[in-house]
Amino acid sequence: MGVLTNDPSLPSHNPNATVFNTHDVLSLEATVRSVIIDSGCCNEHDMTVLDLSPMKNVTTLEIGDYSLCCVKSVVLVGLDCLESVKIGVNAFKAKGGSFTLKQCRALKEVRIGRYSFINYSVCEIDDVPSLTTLEIGDLHPIEESLCFKSASLELKSRV
Repeated sequence: MGVLTNDPSLPSHNPNATVFNTHDVLSLEATVRSVIIDSGCCNEHDMTVLDLSPMKNVTTLEIGDYSLCCVKSVVLVGLDCLESVKIGVNAFKAKGGSFTLKQCRALKEVRIGRYSFINYSVCEIDDVPSLTTLEIGDLHPIEESLCFKSASLELKSRV
């Protein structure tokens, strides 16, 4: 059996996933390590929740610009391997949305581009003891970032 598992003609598991639509998100395996959602993707109206909590092995989440615009709930909870979250500009635009990032013990960085989460009313970041970088928006000399403009931001604890 061991010889067959190394046979190059057999399909192998890809620990990385590049996502282009709702079907791709729903098809992600729990063992995936890197999730990349391309720019301008997953904007279907039936894509209202992004919950990666079952994917306990994910280390990296990257979301491109203008993506997931109809998502009202982002849940990243209990992801002990998660190290990096990077979200481009103009992502997550649904009104009254919530962003929950908790119990991610290895998380080192969160970077969110301007105009993302512009209409979200909840931003909860808690129990991220390894967090060293938290960038929400950018310091543009002319334009405001407007990330979470309808929410009160509170980092409850790093520990």
